[in-house]
Amino acid sequence: WTENGYWWTLMSLVFWEIIFAAVEGAAVDVVEGRKIVPKPRDPRFEKIFLKYIKSYGAPADFMTPEFYDRRKDLIDDHLRELRNRNLERKIISTYSDYHGTLCKTVEDWGRYPSQVLLIAVNKLDNEKLLGILERLVSNFKDNRFGLPDLMGFSPKDCYFVEVVDD
Repeated sequence: WTENGYWWTLMSLVFWEIIFAAVEGAAVDVVEGRKIVPKPRDPRFEKIFLKYIKSYGAPADFMTPEFYDRRKDLIDDHLRELRNRNLERKIISTYSDYHGTLCKTVEDWGRYPSQVLLIAVNKLDNEKLLGILERLVSNFKDNRFGLPDLMGFSPKDCYFVEVVDD
């Protein structure tokens, strides 16, 4: 049973460093009714950024169109690297490093153990899998729903199923 959460978790693990990159717009604070958006070189940035992440499990700009624009070069570089890297190792190490950390896109760390997440890595073509995850990270707000309910697989095939209630 994959539905949306499975793919959200995979996206989070594959793009963790990008999602949580300390870029302009990733940290926001409100002090005495005034919105503060420090630049990364501002001495207040790290404290505000970490406070926001710990409170919301995502950077301040995560659900905005600017999220992708601010990280496009990082995402493109990361995708180039992932095409030549063992994706299985990346998922296992990120899962191990951050398991239990508050993350807006990982609803329940216990729902999909790393071995279950690796099914997609082992059954799908790397380019197709990265394409799905890139689409999610490029505009999570608009692309986060409507993913297949089920992923079926055999030793040779992988297929998706949408459950329809009549």
